[in-house]
Amino acid sequence: MSHEEPSINNSVLTFLGSIGAIATFAVVVFVAYLPQQADPADLAAKEARQTKADEARAAGIAKLGGYEVVNAPEGVVRIPVDTAMDQVTKAYQASGETKPALFPAPAVEAAPAAPVAPAESEAVEVLEAVEAPAEEAAQ
Repeated sequence: MSHEEPSINNSVLTFLGSIGAIATFAVVVFVAYLPQQADPADLAAKEARQTKADEARAAGIAKLGGYEVVNAPEGVVRIPVDTAMDQVTKAYQASGETKPALFPAPAVEAAPAAPVAPAESEAVEVLEAVEAPAEEAAQ
């Protein structure tokens, strides 16, 4: 059995073929990922959309957690969600009903004995400001 040594040409061609395969792989990867880079204009649009979304989210949170007169003649005010939930729960428990009545909402009167926190005092002022014209209109 004779065993021949590989020639220099075969070794060089093998080396060059390996380098060519690696280079081809690198080019394919580069070309595949090159279009995935965002344009600067796209980045600016994305930042603008994110800013608008943050502003909308902040406005929603402010509406859910703040006091506001919505319709003064009809006596409609906006109060924080947790306060509204507490008032509805207390009214439901006080009524003794087995099923809560959704419309019309039961009237809830504030207890004057407890000291009022600043946020609640704003709500009381808003409610008083709304109730006074509504009572005058009813008479």
